[in-house]
Amino acid sequence: MAPEQRTPRPVGITLLGFFLILATGILFASAVTLLAPGTALDAIWAVKPGAYEDMLPHRMAAGTGFLAFGLVMAMAAWGWWGRRRWAWMLVLVIFMLNGASDLVRLMRGEVFEGAFGVIMVALLIAYVRSARVRAWFAEARAGTA
Repeated sequence: MAPEQRTPRPVGITLLGFFLILATGILFASAVTLLAPGTALDAIWAVKPGAYEDMLPHRMAAGTGFLAFGLVMAMAAWGWWGRRRWAWMLVLVIFMLNGASDLVRLMRGEVFEGAFGVIMVALLIAYVRSARVRAWFAEARAGTA
């Protein structure tokens, strides 16, 4: 009997997996900076100091929100690496919500940031929904992973 053929992991799936891990770390670090300000992690806000200042008065709610999103992102990363179909769907939902927030940015007049975000999310959604990625996750569900 011939050994089962495994489809090689597409490079994009690996890159998205690392992106999900990075996003998890950023969300958890953001939560820490809001829930316990004054740590060395505060330096991550150098990129958007205005956003940090805007959130500080609401730091408990914002920090808890970042923590919750971090847990969701961690689940998505774990399931993505494990080729779980639910993680594929969760990643799609995450990207769709991100795209909706970028549309809001566009409507608020943040043209460059909003347009860039919408374009990037559209490309990511197109990739995640591609036949090759769907086949990768379907193969795992069929038991040939």
